[in-house]
Amino acid sequence: MRSFASLARAASISTLVALSTVPLAAHAADDKAKAVAAIAEARGKIEAGDKVGASAEAAGLQERARAALSAAEDSLRRGDKKIARAKAQNASELADAALVTADSRKNDAQTSARLDDEAAAVSAQQSAADANARADNAAEAAAVAA
Repeated sequence: MRSFASLARAASISTLVALSTVPLAAHAADDKAKAVAAIAEARGKIEAGDKVGASAEAAGLQERARAALSAAEDSLRRGDKKIARAKAQNASELADAALVTADSRKNDAQTSARLDDEAAAVSAQQSAADANARADNAAEAAAVAA
């Protein structure tokens, strides 16, 4: 009877140990999947920024995003999944900031160009009005002289 009780206890302990390691393995795989997804998201945002000119308009932020992405990839290769995910999220945030900064600078440049064009148009209109006034004065002077 004692051997049956010992055997049953050993089987129960073995089952508990086996069942407790399954969630750990699943959790580790889940961490890796989340890190890989975060890295892919950051890479996509950086590439999108390159396509819209963020590397020219917000070069510092874009380079910091690239460095954070590289660090995330290195952490994942070393097996530091949670650190890799955090670094990838940082890279993603930096890439977002680069996109926003680039967009803002482009909008500012477009607004400035539009205001410059409007000022040039006003100046041209004023010059034309001045020329017309001089022509009218010259015509009056010619009529008086005649």
